Amino acid sequence: MAWAPPEPKPENLEILKDFAYVLGWLIKGDGSVFITSGREKRFIVKFKCKNRSAVIRANRAFARVLGRYPNRLVRDGHFWVATYHAKAFVIWWKQHSPEGLKPYIEFSEDTIREFIRGYFDSDGSVGNYQIFLIGAEGHAHVLEYVRKLCLRLGIRASPIEVYRDAGKELWIVGKRTIAKERGLRFSVNAKDFLTIIGGFSHDVRDRKLRSMVKGRKWTPWSSREREQVLELISRGLTIREAARKVGVPYLTAYFWVKRGTRSWGEYSVIRRVRRRWRARGDSNPGPTG
Repeated sequence: MAWAPPEPKPENLEILKDFAYVLGWLIKGDGSVFITSGREKRFIVKFKCKNRSAVIRANRAFARVLGRYPNRLVRDGHFWVATYHAKAFVIWWKQHSPEGLKPYIEFSEDTIREFIRGYFDSDGSVGNYQIFLIGAEGHAHVLEYVRKLCLRLGIRASPIEVYRDAGKELWIVGKRTIAKERGLRFSVNAKDFLTIIGGFSHDVRDRKLRSMVKGRKWTPWSSREREQVLELISRGLTIREAARKVGVPYLTAYFWVKRGTRSWGEYSVIRRVRRRWRARGDSNPGPTG
């Protein structure tokens, strides 16, 4: 029997979740779908990532979608790779634009979550109490679509920004290359991502995320905003007035003033100082924030 996508019905929810996760890898992420050239054409679906746990998750999800056993992962330099020969899937994929995939992605909040997780497992990054989703300029429409899905689930997300210009020299796994397009990204709030999506299947990113959210003593806003708020408070403004004037959330300003929490800029400086003191063997490594 030829392969066909799962029908968007409630009784197919579990397989639709796996399907949505796979689509997150393939739509513009580190998964690829292609047909080889030559006399004997091959219809290939490939999942490729430096993180083994992320490829294992994609491998198992795609195997369930196809109704097969998972394929063996192989090493390709710095990467782990799972490769499938799947003619019916490839032909189906080539006939559908991202717009045509929406009924599967948006079937329920569960499938939306898995699609977002798949995309972030593939093309996400973790830093400074924000989770970034990265893409080239040609992927802008897909990034905007994923951003809107994040907002729809209640995940706070920034506007899309340019973080790298075209023509910039890049070093990827030790190889020099020149960026052909501008690099785009948007960020989502780390705690929202952990609470609503449930974290990453990519174990390295997931550990960073959970460590970052747990018991933090700083906020994602810069030192400059914190200094502005404290300066306005010293002039007699209320916390609410100062927060509104600077453009930060009231609770952020409240914790700056009442609890002494720090911005990421200040926190990172303190952390670097502590590391230097420890490297010198000093028993008093400075302030802890």
